[in-house]
Amino acid sequence: MTFELKNGQVHAYWFTLIATRFVKTIGQFDPEYNEKINLILSDLQNQGYEIIDVKLVSGYSQGLDSLVRTLILYK
Repeated sequence: MTFELKNGQVHAYWFTLIATRFVKTIGQFDPEYNEKINLILSDLQNQGYEIIDVKLVSGYSQGLDSLVRTLILYK
């Protein structure tokens, strides 16, 4: 993945994932989402970036699929 150049400033990486079922049971998340977020976080760390914060917003699309928006702040 391509991220902003390291310059000491905080940058944002924003992505949206549509999954057929986000919350399977209380406390469990869709494996597709876990795989995607872990891939991005690992890639950032492997490239030497510092992860500042991760924010998550979830909801449903018109087709009742889960819509998950994630914001990652890094520098």
